[in-house]
Amino acid sequence: MICELCDREILVGDESRHHLIPKATGGKNGEKAILHTICHKQIHALYNEKTLANHLNTVSKLKNDMHIKRFIKWIKTKQLDFNTKARMSSIRR
Repeated sequence: MICELCDREILVGDESRHHLIPKATGGKNGEKAILHTICHKQIHALYNEKTLANHLNTVSKLKNDMHIKRFIKWIKTKQLDFNTKARMSSIRR
């Protein structure tokens, strides 16, 4: 399986489903993206549910966001089993 955000292989047990429109804003049964757990955590560390629902509600929009692009560039330098805590960003709106 391949992460839809960083395009790297997902190891067994490291997959996470990201609601492209967050459940809190009505996306409970909506489209989901399969991501690494670390990629999923980083999205939510950067942005609140309202911003995700209104502006970053597709994989393409996520990939084109400058903060997520920087994260993707960084995570691609790590081994597939790399994991760390995602810290809440000061840019989180």
